[in-house]
Amino acid sequence: MSISGFSKRAGSLATIFGAIWVPSACGGGVSGEFYNGDGILNIDGDSVTFTDFACSDGDELAELDSEHQFKGELTDDGAQVMWDAENQSAYSWTPEPAEPIVESSSGEQITIGDQQFTKMDEEEALKQYSADEC
Repeated sequence: MSISGFSKRAGSLATIFGAIWVPSACGGGVSGEFYNGDGILNIDGDSVTFTDFACSDGDELAELDSEHQFKGELTDDGAQVMWDAENQSAYSWTPEPAEPIVESSSGEQITIGDQQFTKMDEEEALKQYSADEC
């Protein structure tokens, strides 16, 4: 077999492999920090964490309350969050063990169960919470 014949076959195999390979949802899809009126939802790869906001002592700006959070993982297809049943403590929200996650077409909002979250600057979200709750 000549070198050019090998190159053509290798190129054909690469084309076939590329045509049938489908990446998993964990490698792409929803990611980033999203906020609702009560806290932050952080999605990093397949790891999901919701952390409550709390009014800070003496400060005008609220803070993240890391003692009150939920942790979970996205399913392989990225369609649901499977929340860890242990060490879950949040004041504002008690999610179901498995909840669907839906991303808006713009990618600026996501919904998990009955909670809607929006991408925004963390300081803006904390200011908003402070004005409403603290």
